[in-house]
Formats: sequence, C-alpha cells, structure tokens
Amino acid sequence: GFEVATSCSVMAAAAEAQLGLPEVKVGLFPAGRGTTLMRARHQESVKVLAESAKTLLQGTVASNAEHARKLGYLRPTDVTVFHPDRLVTEAKRLALQATPTPVLEWKMPEGPFGGMLDRIEDELRAKGELSDHDDLIGSKIKLIFRANSYDEALRLEREEFFELCTKALTQARIKHMLETGKPLRN
Repeated sequence: GFEVATSCSVMAAAAEAQLGLPEVKVGLFPAGRGTTLMRARHQESVKVLAESAKTLLQGTVASNAEHARKLGYLRPTDVTVFHPDRLVTEAKRLALQATPTPVLEWKMPEGPFGGMLDRIEDELRAKGELSDHDDLIGSKIKLIFRANSYDEALRLEREEFFELCTKALTQARIKHMLETGKPLRN
C-alpha cells in the first residue's frame, strides 16, 4: 500500500503510522516504483542517496510519521495527522486540493556513490545483518540506483524483481514469513 501512496502528490499519515518498504524481509525489494522513487527523491547528495539504499536494503519500517520523514518515506510536504478521527477528513481535503505530481528530474550521483554503498554493505555484513541473499538483493538495488534514467530504473526494477522471484532463497523467505509471520535471514 505504501508504494501506491508514495506515488501521490501528497500523503496524509497518522502520527503513529508504521510506514516502510520491508520487502527485503521476504527476499525481494520494492518493485511497484518504490525503489525507483526512493532513488529519485533522495538524489540531492551521494550520502543521502546511499542512506536511502541502506534503508531499502535493511527493509526498515518507521515506527511513526516523524521517523518515516527522517528515513525519507515521507516528504516535507506530506502531512502528519495527530488526531486519528481527523485522518480521513484531512486526506479528503488534501485530495481535493492536490495537483498532479511533477515528473522527477533524474540526476546521476556525483562522487563516490558506489564506494559508499560497498562500505555500507561491508558494515552490515560485519555486524551479521547481511546474508549472502541480502547481498544479491543489494546488488539489484545498486543496479537500479545506478540507472541512467527514470525509465531505465523502472525497467530494471521490474526485471530484477521477477528474477528474484525465481530464487529458492526468496521462495524460502516468503514461505517462512507466511508460516511464522517472522522474517528469515538466509
């Protein structure tokens, strides 16, 4: 659901909403434009872009709207609704005022982007937070983040997602999650 919402020009999030892109926990990555949009929205610096890739690679889920904003899931223009009874009313008000989302300009990262991603993966691996299958998923996220254009990123997102679906380790993660409700780090 979050990938659909993040495509909108503005979002209204409950203050205590848990938002994120946890697909890595089932051996995949966000492929409904989630990876591409995270890349496009965080290209102001290679550091921010690398942190965005790390957030995807870890499948981080924000515990509330403010945390989601810090992780880059919510934009500064998105609205936090503090009273749950006002959420639908505020969302409707925003929807009636919404304008089309402009096409995001695709900028190539300047600086040591690849090295930063490699360092992040090395740090996660050293902490025991990255398995061999996570490495594979990370390589696919890096491929999308290094795409030359928005359209190329979308194409790669689809192709790499479907390729991951054929992997036995991905299928094992999905099965384990369905059976236990808990992620499997294989």
